Amino acid sequence: MEIRTPFALKILRAFMVAAVVASLGSCGVLGFIFSTPFPQTTVLAKAQADLSGVISSSSADSFNLKTVATGGYEYVMLIGPNGGVAYVYDTDLNLKKTLTNFGGNGLMVDTSGNIVLGSTEFSPDFSSSSTLTSGITVFSAGSTGVDGFVDSPTSQVADFGVNSNVLAYIPFPSGWIPSGSQVTVPLSSYLSNLTIDGIFEDASAGTVTFAISPSGNNSSTTTAYFFTVNRSGFTIPTNVLDSSSSRDHLVSASIGYAQGSIFAYDTSSSSFVQINPANGSTKNSFYSPTNDPSHLRFVYRVGGGSFYGFNKTTRILTKYAAWW
Repeated sequence: MEIRTPFALKILRAFMVAAVVASLGSCGVLGFIFSTPFPQTTVLAKAQADLSGVISSSSADSFNLKTVATGGYEYVMLIGPNGGVAYVYDTDLNLKKTLTNFGGNGLMVDTSGNIVLGSTEFSPDFSSSSTLTSGITVFSAGSTGVDGFVDSPTSQVADFGVNSNVLAYIPFPSGWIPSGSQVTVPLSSYLSNLTIDGIFEDASAGTVTFAISPSGNNSSTTTAYFFTVNRSGFTIPTNVLDSSSSRDHLVSASIGYAQGSIFAYDTSSSSFVQINPANGSTKNSFYSPTNDPSHLRFVYRVGGGSFYGFNKTTRILTKYAAWW
């Protein structure tokens, strides 16, 4: 039996880190690995893109990180405010497009299978585009997740927002002609000042999961409430949060979704946690004791396999392997 000494373990660890650095290439990867929010003994970084040359430190907080998949294409998108700019990457963080003047910061796939960004509809490969009918803008619902989704073969819902404790959204038939009426539903009889942390569409399950909190501050620690509804024939029960599961001590900017679970950073356990949205329980966790991830935005691929973090301080976008 081979017995490794502590010195040998240190050599082995150094070799493993060096191997990962070599596989990722240069560009200051070593420095990034040791400033990651994850433990140094577990290197999860798989690829990165440095946007410090195109995104200023003063504007970085205004960018949202999203994923979108349609027509055999899948993208990771960093979207600036008010339709100013969006950086479109493939899932390995190769830059595919830089988009400007698209009229908003919402993102979704519509009934035609096209990508809607702001008030502009793009083909799945971004080779063509057109302005939406009536100048409709799909506004961003939260810093992560989707901003709208298809709820039937000919209808979609978008323009989600919360005023106090009332959730509002607009149904749109195919072609993006407004239905003429906004739908409103009170989410709680006792919670107020609510904000949408994320709306997560799970196409394989035919469901949409909402994460909603009272804080309204994406860099704060909050109590998040979760509820799941059917995507087809989409409706939300009145006062749904009163009986929903919840979880305390979460950093709202870290909330994401993959493979039927909510993911977030829990400050009480200093861990990234995999949460069952049905009851708020922990399914898995990843200990990270010393780093506050509130300066990061996360997005998860719904099908799993990898997730992404945008560091608002360094303006570096990183792909991570799944840890759960």
